Amino acid sequence: MLTDSREIHTVRSGKNDLRGYLYSGERDALVIVTPGYNASADDYLWQIKSMNDYGFAVFSFDATGS
Repeated sequence: MLTDSREIHTVRSGKNDLRGYLYSGERDALVIVTPGYNASADDYLWQIKSMNDYGFAVFSFDATGS
Protein backbone atom coordinates (compact mmCIF):
# COMPACT_ATOMS: atom_id res chain seq x y z
CA MET A 1 0.00 0.00 0.00
CA LEU A 2 1.23 3.49 -0.84
CA THR A 3 0.89 4.85 2.70
CA ASP A 4 3.20 2.11 4.02
CA SER A 5 6.12 3.39 1.93
CA ARG A 6 5.94 7.10 2.74
CA GLU A 7 8.36 8.96 4.99
CA ILE A 8 6.63 11.10 7.62
CA HIS A 9 8.15 14.53 8.36
CA THR A 10 6.94 16.70 11.24
CA VAL A 11 7.57 20.46 11.54
CA ARG A 12 6.64 22.59 14.54
CA SER A 13 4.64 25.75 13.74
CA GLY A 14 3.79 27.67 16.88
CA LYS A 15 1.78 25.26 19.01
CA ASN A 16 0.99 23.00 16.05
CA ASP A 17 2.87 20.02 14.68
CA LEU A 18 2.51 20.02 10.90
CA ARG A 19 2.89 16.68 9.17
CA GLY A 20 4.20 16.06 5.67
CA TYR A 21 4.60 12.88 3.65
CA LEU A 22 7.35 12.07 1.17
CA TYR A 23 6.90 9.32 -1.40
CA SER A 24 10.26 8.48 -3.00
CA GLY A 25 10.56 8.28 -6.77
CA GLU A 26 13.02 7.13 -9.41
CA ARG A 27 13.22 10.42 -11.34
CA ASP A 28 15.09 13.61 -10.50
CA ALA A 29 11.86 15.50 -9.96
CA LEU A 30 9.68 16.33 -7.00
CA VAL A 31 5.96 17.06 -7.23
CA ILE A 32 4.40 18.96 -4.33
CA VAL A 33 0.71 18.34 -3.70
CA THR A 34 -0.96 21.14 -1.77
CA PRO A 35 -4.29 20.01 -0.32
CA GLY A 36 -7.22 22.36 -0.75
CA TYR A 37 -9.21 24.00 2.01
CA ASN A 38 -10.65 21.46 4.45
CA ALA A 39 -8.83 18.52 2.80
CA SER A 40 -6.03 16.29 4.00
CA ALA A 41 -3.05 14.83 2.17
CA ASP A 42 -4.73 11.41 2.08
CA ASP A 43 -7.63 12.85 0.07
CA TYR A 44 -5.16 13.06 -2.83
CA LEU A 45 -3.72 9.54 -2.60
CA TRP A 46 -4.97 8.50 -6.04
CA GLN A 47 -3.20 11.47 -7.67
CA ILE A 48 -0.07 10.87 -5.60
CA LYS A 49 -0.06 7.20 -6.59
CA SER A 50 -0.45 8.07 -10.25
CA MET A 51 2.49 10.49 -10.22
CA ASN A 52 4.57 8.09 -8.12
CA ASP A 53 3.85 5.27 -10.59
CA TYR A 54 5.46 7.48 -13.28
CA GLY A 55 8.59 7.67 -11.12
CA PHE A 56 8.11 11.11 -9.58
CA ALA A 57 8.89 11.74 -5.93
CA VAL A 58 5.85 13.37 -4.30
CA PHE A 59 5.57 15.50 -1.16
CA SER A 60 2.21 16.30 0.39
CA PHE A 61 1.18 17.68 3.75
CA ASP A 62 -1.69 18.37 6.11
CA ALA A 63 -2.16 22.10 6.41
CA THR A 64 -2.95 23.91 9.66
CA GLY A 65 -6.61 23.46 10.55
CA SER A 66 -7.15 20.40 8.38
